[in-house]
Amino acid sequence: GLPVDEKSLFAAGSISKPIAGLTALLLEKQGVLSLDNNIEDYLKDWQLPASRHTTEQAITLRHLLNHTAGIIRFNSKGINQSDTLPKLTEILSGNRYSPGVKIDTIPGARYRYSNLGYGIVQQVIEDITGKAFNEVAKALVLDHLEMSTSTFAAQPPSELSGHYVYAHDSEGKVYEDYWMQSLIPASGGLRSTVSDLSKLLLALSNALAENTNSRIPTDMAKDIIANSGYNLGFEIRGENDNLSITHT
Repeated sequence: GLPVDEKSLFAAGSISKPIAGLTALLLEKQGVLSLDNNIEDYLKDWQLPASRHTTEQAITLRHLLNHTAGIIRFNSKGINQSDTLPKLTEILSGNRYSPGVKIDTIPGARYRYSNLGYGIVQQVIEDITGKAFNEVAKALVLDHLEMSTSTFAAQPPSELSGHYVYAHDSEGKVYEDYWMQSLIPASGGLRSTVSDLSKLLLALSNALAENTNSRIPTDMAKDIIANSGYNLGFEIRGENDNLSITHT
């Protein structure tokens, strides 16, 4: 019964990916990892499946962030809040919720959107930092940009906010699965508001304008818009006055 406003908390779906991209970029800025190293140098708790394609070209974080790692496409609406969320390693290996990671194209050869690819990004971040992705993304991006109402935490709506937005059908009836846990938080687990996402876009705009008050380094913002199409978690279209930084 509440009106939707700038503080209404939405399941943001794949808008999670720009936050994951920024998290990886900031870790690179800190010298913790490189986007262009073989990801097998970073993986500890899970390993890539054997593939003839990766003998020709190693997969890097940049490939994964740009959806060019050659990994199969997979989409899931998530699981019910009453179900136990499986470990990320189980999802990457394959279980009743997921076909698991399969590499059927040479890394870097073509673009193909892959949620499982962002699962590997999440696994790398967790392995290299020794912390949960939720925790790292919150500290490096959400808290840093003062996105105070955004969260990757898998909490039911009653524990989140009175402003939580429930999914309705065209007749105004609430869907039974109005709240789902994302199998891969880095890929689709963000819950956010118009106000918070505005802070992200303003930070990028200020960085590109070389505003010294920006919370994102200018060189990082320029890397994000350096290539048109899908780049480092964002969709980049146009240039100069017609530049669009977006995500479906």
